[in-house]
Amino acid sequence: MAEGFGFYQSMPFIGRVDELREISTLLGNPACRLLTLVGPGGIGKTRLALEIAMRIQAELDIFYFVPLQPLSSPDHIVSAIAEAVGFQFYQGGEPRQQLLDYFRDKALLLILDNFEHLLDGVEIASEILAQTSKVKILVTSRETLNLQEEWLYQVGGMHFPEHNPTDSIENYSAVQLFSQCARRVRHDFSTTDERDAIISICQLVEGLPLALEMTAAWLKRMPCREIAAEIKHGIGILENPTRNVSPRHRSIRAVFEESWSSLAEVEGDALKKMSVFRGGFQREAAEQVTDATLTMLSALVDKSMLRVDSSGRYDIHELLRQFAEEKLDGIPDERTQARDRHAAYYATFMEQRQEELKGRRQLGALNEIEADFENVRAAWNWAIDHQLYNIIDQSLESLWLFCVMRGRFQDGADLLGRARTKAEIDSNYEMNLLAAQLLSRSTWLQGLYRGHWGHSEALRSQLNTGLKSIEQYGNQRELAFYLWVMGAWNRFAKTDNTISATLLEKSLAMFQQIGDDYYAALVADWLGASYGWSGDIYNFVRLSQQSLDLRRRLGDQFGIASSLMNLIQAAVDSGDYAQAALRIEEQYSIYDQLGSQRYKTRHSGFLAIIAFHQGAFEKARALSEQVLVLAKENDPISLEGENYARVILALLAVLEEDYALGWEVCNNSLTTVNWDIPINDGLAIVSCGLGDDARIKQHLWPALQTFSTRHNLRGMTLLLPVAAILMSHEGQPERAVEILGLVFHHPASAKAWMEQWPLLTRLRASLQEQLGAEVYAAAWERGKVSDLETVAADLPKHFGPADDHPVGAEDSQTAVADPLSERELEVLRLIAEGLSNAEIAEKLFLSVGTVKVHTRNIYSKFNVSSRTQAIAQARALKLL
Repeated sequence: MAEGFGFYQSMPFIGRVDELREISTLLGNPACRLLTLVGPGGIGKTRLALEIAMRIQAELDIFYFVPLQPLSSPDHIVSAIAEAVGFQFYQGGEPRQQLLDYFRDKALLLILDNFEHLLDGVEIASEILAQTSKVKILVTSRETLNLQEEWLYQVGGMHFPEHNPTDSIENYSAVQLFSQCARRVRHDFSTTDERDAIISICQLVEGLPLALEMTAAWLKRMPCREIAAEIKHGIGILENPTRNVSPRHRSIRAVFEESWSSLAEVEGDALKKMSVFRGGFQREAAEQVTDATLTMLSALVDKSMLRVDSSGRYDIHELLRQFAEEKLDGIPDERTQARDRHAAYYATFMEQRQEELKGRRQLGALNEIEADFENVRAAWNWAIDHQLYNIIDQSLESLWLFCVMRGRFQDGADLLGRARTKAEIDSNYEMNLLAAQLLSRSTWLQGLYRGHWGHSEALRSQLNTGLKSIEQYGNQRELAFYLWVMGAWNRFAKTDNTISATLLEKSLAMFQQIGDDYYAALVADWLGASYGWSGDIYNFVRLSQQSLDLRRRLGDQFGIASSLMNLIQAAVDSGDYAQAALRIEEQYSIYDQLGSQRYKTRHSGFLAIIAFHQGAFEKARALSEQVLVLAKENDPISLEGENYARVILALLAVLEEDYALGWEVCNNSLTTVNWDIPINDGLAIVSCGLGDDARIKQHLWPALQTFSTRHNLRGMTLLLPVAAILMSHEGQPERAVEILGLVFHHPASAKAWMEQWPLLTRLRASLQEQLGAEVYAAAWERGKVSDLETVAADLPKHFGPADDHPVGAEDSQTAVADPLSERELEVLRLIAEGLSNAEIAEKLFLSVGTVKVHTRNIYSKFNVSSRTQAIAQARALKLL
């Protein structure tokens, strides 16, 4: 066999499952007799060809491996093939014909390895095929042969994790190869210990097998994270010190230099300039930035220096791009010119999509920007670094809109914030105006990203400064934009909703006056929400519908989904779940189509509410759990859906009387809330099961006040059973029954849930026994005909805001660092009487699980571990 073949046989073959299947299928096709595995150097073409041959040789008489790389001239191809197959030429005949005659009756696979530098002698392959019927040829080459008989198979890198996967990274063949090579260097190597760095390495080399082997060799000297950092800085680290590796494979630079030498001068010049692209490019971009013609692009694809997908988009392997960039950086004037042209092209690209993002071609514009976002980022940063503020100005509106619609808040905040910092340095008119424009939009994105809208005085101060600049320059459109941002800021701050509404009304009037329907619809949406927060339901719905109608006329799909959110909120709050479900379905379809995944958490949160109120508890649970998976920390958009989900999960725990779990689920949200979305309703309900009236009042009052102000019928029906429980505790049984009669018959109520809540079932039975059937029934009927909002408005007179300290705490508890609650004292007294947990639960209308929670709390506060110790401690403190 040929030199090196034994080494390949000794190495276990890794991955390439799809490639093996696909190539085997092609070779099994009678029409495919010449198949070229084409790809850049180091991609693993030779190893793949040999593995294929060994797997299919049972179907053929034999296969032969012909290494062509050592040959310096096409004239030697015939003799190399003859040597590989063991054929000896005889005197008196032409060697080429002798070889063809030898193959005539053979059934075999001929592997011609590394054909790229001998293409002038490629006709031998055609001749063999023409004079035989059972010979197949498998070629490996960095460049296509361009023969009529040729079938092509593009060999790419090994499968690697493109993102941070949730499953084991050992499932990826690139990781498997890296690990195999790493363990030859470090026997104790573990993918678990350096998981993130391994993912980064595989991504940086794009699964290139040769590069993976080279990086693993460096583990003798540095950890994976340092190797990854070195690769980011350049390809210099990608070298192999192994002595028995051929010189052409000892470094990635050597591999690429060999390929580069095959390029024509104009092809090399174009490829150098193409290194300014990030994440691929379209043909038009290559033509305008690098002057590359279609012929040049095709030649570079044929030579495996470029890749092109089915859509016609080109890209360069990242390591090859770095190699080409090194060559461009060596000519500073060319580098500057190429990057200037790149920045100018993508500024125009963004400007051309500005109006499309607001109308009927929105999805197409979003997808086009998404595909070229890394180019847009690179162009933007180059413009910042070189004070090309016209580039920033051209791109600004589209970049901001894209980041909002696709939920790229961090990217947008970072890019716009960096540009603002640089622009503020310049003192002329345009720069001050541009800095103000950047400020308003970067602040908006920063608020969405960090989730502290309305809670940052620094943001308020910055916006006020920007607003003064805009007023000074008299730019009406930008002034209207600022008024909208300031109105939204005040809406989140909740300092005074009137201020928010006033600012938004001014903004809306200005946008209407200048005829900007896109922003008029956007502000109307926000103004409607402002009215809704203050309880003006008429204007909430009117303005939201006005916004929706205008956006439908414009074809603004993202805006339509946003306007639907207000109308969904209104429908859910009023208990019109059928209407809400229809609007949610339309909204989901839009977000799914636009690729706006981040906004789906609110959508799923509302679906969970609807399912819960309709009694579909398992569906509500699944949707709520899905929300918690999708939600992003400190993201206000995610947080809204997350809090809905947490309340639903807490209420489902209530059905199982696992009040400790319900409290934990609700309470966990409080650690991540940077945006004021109440969750007091869940806490109030869970506190009922814990038997803690002080906590019930603490959370009931603010929740009820919020729902009453906003005329949220759904929320009020959820809280009225809590009020009934408090009424029963405070000696008002008939009033408790009236409230239950009302809530059990109101169409917005979660009746199925209330009927299955054991505590409420026990309460109803207790009240009926206490009052007698006749009095109970009369109170129930009175409740059925009462008005929900009137009753809810009247409740504060009975309870009012809760005190900060537990009700009923006794003076003697001052000796306890954490005093017992009233309910814990009741449990403690019954423990002292000798009652079991089950007996205590029955006496206090609690679950056994809740009694255990209270008991554990008592033990913790007394620092004891048994009932006997707890009773002794309580007597010492004179609590018994």
